[in-house]
Amino acid sequence: MPSLDLNVHFMIMGIASLLGLLTKIVVNGMESAATTLSIELSSSTSVIHASQIMRKYHVTLLTSLWVGSYNEFKGAPIPSFLSSIRSLTYLDLLDASFGGLIHPQLGNLSNLHYLNLGGSYYSSYSEKEPPSLYVENLHWISHLSSLESLVMFQVDIHKEVHWVELTSMLSSLSMLFLYDCKLDNMSPSLKYVNFTSLTFLSISWNHFIYDIPNWLFNLNTSLLYLDLGGNQLTGQILECLGQFKRLESLSLEDNFFDGPIPSSLGNLSSLSILEFSGIPSSLWLLPNFVYLDIGNNSFVGTVSEAHLKKLSKLKSLDMSSTSLIFKVM
Repeated sequence: MPSLDLNVHFMIMGIASLLGLLTKIVVNGMESAATTLSIELSSSTSVIHASQIMRKYHVTLLTSLWVGSYNEFKGAPIPSFLSSIRSLTYLDLLDASFGGLIHPQLGNLSNLHYLNLGGSYYSSYSEKEPPSLYVENLHWISHLSSLESLVMFQVDIHKEVHWVELTSMLSSLSMLFLYDCKLDNMSPSLKYVNFTSLTFLSISWNHFIYDIPNWLFNLNTSLLYLDLGGNQLTGQILECLGQFKRLESLSLEDNFFDGPIPSSLGNLSSLSILEFSGIPSSLWLLPNFVYLDIGNNSFVGTVSEAHLKKLSKLKSLDMSSTSLIFKVM
């Protein structure tokens, strides 16, 4: 096996120690306890170089790989060699400006617990569309049976109409974050999903035009964070939303809901963050609010100090761009 220069080895260890994650690096034929290698790459050329280095020095025990934020891959595809590092438990490719098809071979990484994909360094694309990733389907995701967190940021997955069913097969999944992924199908006829561990669900800024789907209410005993903001959801906000007793953060802003605001939202006693277009009177009785955003809507009326009296933990209140009047007693 070729030997790795000790200066390079200690430099790698020094950079990696900032992450505090564990793996092993082989140096001169000896296994050395070291912290996880963080590869900060800045071009498609360095990706190829990194691949050559990893093969040359038999770096096959890598458990965590972070390509680094704000890199300039300028739409280059995700390198195929990543799908061969089967020891990976953490793979973070956010904000690296990769583009093109996400190959199903990522499903080979059966030990993954955390997968982050998508995003671009926007300052470099001020006059043109930033590069973006897309999938033909998500069938490969079902092979990642240990996955606990899936983050996709501006990844085009609209071709996969069964994304709900496929991601709900991941019994260990506790966080699902699909931001601006051009989704337009929420499987509205689906009655039940098997998200047994899900506590964080964000599917904001997609293209849903349905009522809130029934399957969402299967999660009322587990969810702590729910973000449905920035879609085109319609209909009434159902009273059963008040059954999410553990919910700490709820975002429903920038949709097209109509009808009355359900008073059952006043039952969400754990709620500390609310982003909403409209104000049910029962919300003023919830004591745990830290952040309350009721701005950017057409709601009218008066908010007084009496409304805020029980919100002893409130640190931020946004009533901007509304016709609401704040009355000082």
